[in-house]
Amino acid sequence: MKVLDGAGKTVYPSLAADLLDGSLMGLGQILPGETIGVYVCVCGTAASVAIPQWESFQPDFDLREAEPVAVSTDFQLRPYRVFQEEFFSVAFTGAYTGHQPLRAIAVRITVREPNGNYVGSGEVGILGDLTPGGYESIQPGDAFDYTVSVFLDPALGSAALDYELYAVGSLAEP
Repeated sequence: MKVLDGAGKTVYPSLAADLLDGSLMGLGQILPGETIGVYVCVCGTAASVAIPQWESFQPDFDLREAEPVAVSTDFQLRPYRVFQEEFFSVAFTGAYTGHQPLRAIAVRITVREPNGNYVGSGEVGILGDLTPGGYESIQPGDAFDYTVSVFLDPALGSAALDYELYAVGSLAEP
């Protein structure tokens, strides 16, 4: 990916970006309207150049549509403990309310400061139990209890933060 300034001039010819997109769970996609975390680093000879502190940016990727992954967003999530120290963490229970078995679930969190500015994202993966030769499917009605966390800038330690918690699961057999 390259970065252009407002006049369309190339500022960084080679910029690496890793997206927090659920790929650890085999989902490998960003849902429409989803806010995700992006980790950016300058690569190669430009490594000594400081990256500006952007408030936001809009990437322009050359993406080619692949065969979509069949997913479900049919979940009930109930937070029961929110704690904020070095991490902003939410402990929650959840249940899959869909109708088809799943192979994996990614529960994601997006944290914002009171002004709505993005603070960070995190996710926790829930796999079906490992069985010889593969994964056991997650069945409709199956419940889970986990904690998902986002590392915090120490300056935000006492700020009242808002969060959004949501889940997406990949179908066992699309």
